[in-house]
Amino acid sequence: MQPLRFLLLLVLPALLMACGEVTGNPDSRFVPVESLIEAQIKLLTSLNLKVEKQVRTDQGTETKVFSNINWQKELSAFRVADISKPGLQGAYTIESPEANVRVFRLKEDQNAEVQTLKIELGENDRIKSLEATVDDQNYLYHTRRTFRLNFDRQVNGQYTVSAYQIAGSQKLIWSEENPFSVRAKVL
Repeated sequence: MQPLRFLLLLVLPALLMACGEVTGNPDSRFVPVESLIEAQIKLLTSLNLKVEKQVRTDQGTETKVFSNINWQKELSAFRVADISKPGLQGAYTIESPEANVRVFRLKEDQNAEVQTLKIELGENDRIKSLEATVDDQNYLYHTRRTFRLNFDRQVNGQYTVSAYQIAGSQKLIWSEENPFSVRAKVL
């Protein structure tokens, strides 16, 4: 009985670690956006960087530089792009138009806010950029947004968000469509 117990102690950790590896199931290749954003929030908070933001609406454009950024609040909108939730397994097709690009596209018979998620990978499969198209509608409004995060700034050997943007439009049933965009550059 002791050798079997010893064998289980050796094999069980390897089996548990294998659960996180990419397998033949295409849905297991989703990028865990939630944990990526959490890691960026912790890293960016520790760096105390400034951000230059440009906000554009139908009323004009305004640009300002901000310090003391609350990264939890700043990046919270990007959490919507997390398609690795168990309820979304099988809801997306996966395309690779280029060797370093993966596009997750919502199947026509599925219902979810995230319509597409595009991931561009750099060397060593690190994420260079993430772009999501989100469509949200009900009987009162229709909102379509595109979210983009770029990760090409290296600080202390770690890649951080270098720029991000949200662009889209919102239309209430009794009003005209209102386009908007927010572009930010981490300084």
